Amino acid sequence: MKQDILKLACLLVVSACVPKGDGRSSAEPAPKTSNRTPLRVSLYPWVPAEASFKRFIEYDFERQNPEIDLIIVSLDNEPEYDPKAAHEALSSSADLLEVDAMILGDLVALGGASHPVVPERDWVPASKAAATVGGELWGVPHWACGYFIITRDATVASAENVTEFVAALNKLGSTTPIAGDMKGEWGTPMLYMDAFQDSHPDAPLDKVLAQELDAEVLASLRTVASLCPDKDGSSLCRKDSPGLFVSGSVPAYFGYSERLNKVLRAGEDPDGIFIRPVPLGANSRPVLFTDVVVQSAKCKGACSDAATRFLEYYTADATFESVLLSKDVGWDAVPRYLFPATLSAFQTPAVKKDKLYQQLEPVAKTATSYPNTGVFDAVSGEELATKVWKKLWATPF
Repeated sequence: MKQDILKLACLLVVSACVPKGDGRSSAEPAPKTSNRTPLRVSLYPWVPAEASFKRFIEYDFERQNPEIDLIIVSLDNEPEYDPKAAHEALSSSADLLEVDAMILGDLVALGGASHPVVPERDWVPASKAAATVGGELWGVPHWACGYFIITRDATVASAENVTEFVAALNKLGSTTPIAGDMKGEWGTPMLYMDAFQDSHPDAPLDKVLAQELDAEVLASLRTVASLCPDKDGSSLCRKDSPGLFVSGSVPAYFGYSERLNKVLRAGEDPDGIFIRPVPLGANSRPVLFTDVVVQSAKCKGACSDAATRFLEYYTADATFESVLLSKDVGWDAVPRYLFPATLSAFQTPAVKKDKLYQQLEPVAKTATSYPNTGVFDAVSGEELATKVWKKLWATPF
């Protein structure tokens, strides 16, 4: 009798923890059954709390679409940055593949991709442009990112050109006013293109990498680089180190918006932080990268229907809100500060209340896009990066 009472008590406790509806919690995937449609998806990997993000996407999507078996695949060879590797992945490993749009035109030219059913969204204009090849949408925009200055000083944050920016940094009286990352096979040319747009805001970027290096742009970048040496003479603009900003070693740091996640997880007060596009020329015209989801030409019929369902879910405001604010990590977790590719994501109730997302939102309406064709050939092999680097630093890459 005593054992029966204990069993009944346990059952009551367990039943109290099971939500209403289909009997599964939001953290529990749909049951695996043989008649479910498999959908293999490779998500863009460079997000804060990546493992939690991927688990959430799989579990939450399957909870809402139990007839689809979402399979999150991890791929080697960084296909998100290599058109040939991306083509191979679409041919053999993934039905949907999230790539940097800078390789999109080259990927489309290789074949193997098909037009996805693009959800109706109020896309960030630069992101929609990045997903367009030959006047047609070949990918579904998802994330965007660019170069931002993170600082505690309002004057630095309000600088509208490189002259004001440098003057404001110098007034702070720090031995090393700024840190960031100017180095990398991709990073160095991309920062050069950002500076080019700041110096020539009306010039298209699609031919910039094929032209001779611009003296005005290089001069602006050298001016910023001159603020990076530390007390030992080495440069703090040759590595990505937001920790230097957190520790107070530098009063300003430039990098992607999601670096805010690291800064705030270290205990910084978000009310004392400013984030703006980093001004690198006579103007401050932000340029955005965009990650787009591309569909395999082999994904047809039931697979294509499942892909359409996933893309609707993946770009929905509710999904963005959960991921942007790290709700999958915990309700009190630091937001990821990723940059969504839809304007409406900034208007969801919780995101709209966040002061740092409020600072990022205007960029979504004014930014231009990096080109989506010819970039891979221009930057692969470090030749262009080395050329720009030597002009900036007069030292080996």
